[in-house]
Amino acid sequence: MILNEHPQRPTEKNLFWRLIDISRSLSSEHDKWKLYEKILLEGQKVSKAEGSTLYLLNPESKVPSLEYVIARNDPLNLSILNKDHHETGLKPLPLYDENLAPDHNHISTHSVLTKQTINIDDVYHTDQFDISGIKAFDARFNYRTHSILTVPLKDHDNHVIGVVQLINAKPAASQSAYSSKEDLRPFNEETVQIIEALCSLAAMVIDNTIMMDEQRDLLIRLASKKETALLFETILDEAQTITNAEGGTLYLLNETHAETTLDFAIVKNSVLNIHLGGTAATPINFPPLNLYDETGAANHKSIATYTALSKQLVNIPDAYNDQTFDFSGTRAFDSASGYRSTSFLSVPLANHAQDIIGVLQLVNARDALDGKIIPFDRKVEPLIKALGTYAAIALENQILLEDHKKLLEAFIQCIAKAIDAKSSHTSAHCQRVPELTKLISEATCNDTHYFPDFDLDENEKYELEVAAWMHDCGKLATPDSILDKSTKLHQMRDGIEAINARFESLKKEIQIQILQGTLDGELQPQQTEQLKQQIEAISDDQVFVNTANKGGEFMSPEAQNRIKSIANYCWTNHLGEKEPILNEEEIYNLCIPRGTLNDKERTKINDHMRVTIDMLESLPFPKTLRRVPEFAGGHHEKMDGTGFPKGLTRDQMSLPARMMAIADIFEALTSKDRPYKDPMKISQALSILRNMRDQNHIDPDLFQVFLEQRVWEIYAKAYLNPEQLDVTDIESYR
Repeated sequence: MILNEHPQRPTEKNLFWRLIDISRSLSSEHDKWKLYEKILLEGQKVSKAEGSTLYLLNPESKVPSLEYVIARNDPLNLSILNKDHHETGLKPLPLYDENLAPDHNHISTHSVLTKQTINIDDVYHTDQFDISGIKAFDARFNYRTHSILTVPLKDHDNHVIGVVQLINAKPAASQSAYSSKEDLRPFNEETVQIIEALCSLAAMVIDNTIMMDEQRDLLIRLASKKETALLFETILDEAQTITNAEGGTLYLLNETHAETTLDFAIVKNSVLNIHLGGTAATPINFPPLNLYDETGAANHKSIATYTALSKQLVNIPDAYNDQTFDFSGTRAFDSASGYRSTSFLSVPLANHAQDIIGVLQLVNARDALDGKIIPFDRKVEPLIKALGTYAAIALENQILLEDHKKLLEAFIQCIAKAIDAKSSHTSAHCQRVPELTKLISEATCNDTHYFPDFDLDENEKYELEVAAWMHDCGKLATPDSILDKSTKLHQMRDGIEAINARFESLKKEIQIQILQGTLDGELQPQQTEQLKQQIEAISDDQVFVNTANKGGEFMSPEAQNRIKSIANYCWTNHLGEKEPILNEEEIYNLCIPRGTLNDKERTKINDHMRVTIDMLESLPFPKTLRRVPEFAGGHHEKMDGTGFPKGLTRDQMSLPARMMAIADIFEALTSKDRPYKDPMKISQALSILRNMRDQNHIDPDLFQVFLEQRVWEIYAKAYLNPEQLDVTDIESYR
């Protein structure tokens, strides 16, 4: 961009106004790459140079180096941007060699190391610097480099952040076009002063632009961390990188105890190879720092507690020469470890409401060039303050998010426990299905044969976990008399009691008949024996009715016919009337072929799936949990479409929903808490699942994963009785 001159102003003031215009132009450019190009364009125009190069210092590299950012040459029509660090032929220039000796052989590195402007009339006639790279460039492009002006970019603290290098100054007459090498001239002193002023402006603008970019990138990095421990790590790592600090500590404010304290969240030191807390396996055993003493007075002795109480950043050049704070603990640590804690930077972590949630403390800043311990640079304080604010907000949001997540989990588990509490006979079902679902999902993620492309990220795993916990929430609407129906005749109480009373009454009648007949001499011994055998038969049938009442996995037609035959017994009620020992409703219930629920009751309890789906779909789940209703609502569906409540087929169901179907069935089969059956052995449960697979009721591939990865065995060892685990070889179940 070429800026307009001000011809109406006096000639001697043109330069001043020119620099003002350049300053405005540079400051208004927020795209750093356009800014870099604009700096070179302005530098070439002011100096009438043919070409230019901008280098920026990269202190984060293993050896501090000058990185080529942009190079231009008008006669050669070249413009090289090293935007994405692609191969450009322009290699970084290290400031130090492999022995850490400063490199004064190159013009640019010498300018950075000495902070001096270098003006060379003809580079081919100097023996002070290595110009092999310049000669290689000239030979490649059939060019001739003559004059070179190299000016360090120094910020407001006189720190060099890079250099601008201009080549081949042209006289005014040949400013518009390149004619011949005879037109080239050295850069005069007036030009040098102008370019130095321009570079001072450019350094400040670049510094501000880089800082803005760093703050934006920092926000993105902090926002991307979803785990609190990882966020702790990132905050401290970012702070150490920005300040080039050897170590640091992140404290969190804790107001949950009787005393308000700063608790250690993470401690790191690269020199001592210390990494405690955060993502490290090693916990922190340091005692917390009290913000107030035993009298209630504020603790301003510690730099960390002072920072939290005052909400002020504290920069200590040398802790051993500081009289403001108590560094006795620091000296004791240094003495024990052989370390030397020198410079400190303590930053408050204040959220948008200016509430302190923690303190970030850094120790021992190192010079990027020579590695010596130095005080923390004042120029990084704004960025560190910004980091403190960003970190506090990110931490607060993360903590709030985790608190909400914990609340949701507790609420979900509370509902599950309430469902289990409605019936002691399904106790812990809602708590075990999530564990079994998790085992199946992990096995499926690890499978490379049946589901090679399937995987779940952390959000998806949590989504499935929530669905598993909520899979039976509709049972809250199921009547307790059905949900808690432990026997076939159970209503508000077990109806078998009344039937047993009838049996006993009937047997008493026969016993009285025997006694009365014996006393009256009317019964022959043979008749007496027949009556006694009748009592025994009635007792056997009574036992059979009691057994049938408990329910089971299967009741044969023969057993059902026996119930109907037993119903023909007649007993005398309290009115002296004869009536069948079993009424129609009792016959109907005792002949239930599976379990304890009749068709009407099963329809009612199956309705819990519709209620579950309605309940879950009415909840405003966030995007990451949007599939919870689908996952939870499908565990009674069958692969052939004969399940409920929607009659979905395999292709209409998600894989997690099909997992939950197997988890729900297997838990119910092997449960130790069902009073109508003994705990089922694994062999029988796997046989039932195999049959359900063959009948296209459960997913066949998922069953293979369940079988081959021995999910059943892992679950059994954790939740079932040892005697239930009776399978070692799975071949017969394939």
